[in-house]
Amino acid sequence: MSDITTGPRLRRFAVVQLLQVPFLLLALAGSWPVALLVAALGGSAVCAGGTDSTRGPGGTLARWLNRVLVLQAIAWITAAFVLGLPS
Repeated sequence: MSDITTGPRLRRFAVVQLLQVPFLLLALAGSWPVALLVAALGGSAVCAGGTDSTRGPGGTLARWLNRVLVLQAIAWITAAFVLGLPS
């Protein structure tokens, strides 16, 4: 039997992924490097804000989803500095 908190945790993760779409579109269609830097700050903030509590049932799943979100936040900032800063 699956844990009762698996569904809500996965839905929360899916919402965080969807909230990053406007920032991705801004990074792709906006005027570089400003659009990329703004998108990176917004995208990483959404990732950081989307982390979930690891207490209670489903804590293992929450830890793994939090790790993915932290890696995404790092990827946003890294992309902004690698691609957005003048050489």
